[in-house]
Amino acid sequence: MANTLLKLLFLSLLLLQPFYPAAAPAAYAAGQTKSEVKATLSALVARVRDEAAQNTVPVVVFDLDDTTFDSRYKRLLIIGDFIRQPETAAAYPVETAKITPALGNVRVIKASMRETMAALGVSNTAFIAAVSKFSNARIMTNEYLARETAVAGAPAYCNALYKSGARIVYITARRGMHRPGTESALRSNKLPFDTPGVAIYFNERDENVIAYKKRVLSETSQSGKVIGGFENEPDNINLFSEMFPQGYMFFLNTRKSSNTPLKPGITVINNFLN
Repeated sequence: MANTLLKLLFLSLLLLQPFYPAAAPAAYAAGQTKSEVKATLSALVARVRDEAAQNTVPVVVFDLDDTTFDSRYKRLLIIGDFIRQPETAAAYPVETAKITPALGNVRVIKASMRETMAALGVSNTAFIAAVSKFSNARIMTNEYLARETAVAGAPAYCNALYKSGARIVYITARRGMHRPGTESALRSNKLPFDTPGVAIYFNERDENVIAYKKRVLSETSQSGKVIGGFENEPDNINLFSEMFPQGYMFFLNTRKSSNTPLKPGITVINNFLN
């Protein structure tokens, strides 16, 4: 009789636990629909709300480059600034004429400058070398970091998480010298910042990125419960998934530096409007 009562008590406790849909198995290519992705994004917000109601501190982690910020806008901005220089227009009138009409279309930005120029119909190697040099000297300066544009839907979604009770933690591989431009862009894009419950970490020690993010995630988990993460690098989001297997982990299908396969359970999104 006692054993039966214990079993009934155990089952009743299970039924009282909040239910969260499992994160989708892989990517759209594996059959995941946009509606399923949107449901998983919504499920994380619901999970935050429920965790906060239980007096825990739910933590959601965001990378910045090509996760929260869409670097294509900055790259296109730099190309535009280059061709608007009088000396550029004078030296490369044909290339300038080809690029100018595309300056409002971020879709022309590809994985490399050479690929971007090819998409624009530009093959002049001297021009490509010149625009590459101009871009490389500016891409990570505070002047241009301050002019970042958020990934579509990121501000609204991040704020929904924050207002639901999440602690928002930005973990970027940027260095401390990039802080002024980074913070300016967070403010101008109206992402959660300058408020209690939001933290940002820079790779001040120039550590290996995986080791750095693992260390910061470990420290972060001491003051809250990591239940969600967003990254554009497969190795990084796989790390998040390994460390917090019960969390909702999202891979931004934007720019990446490796083709490492994603671990099961990671949801693939193109932006935060899916």
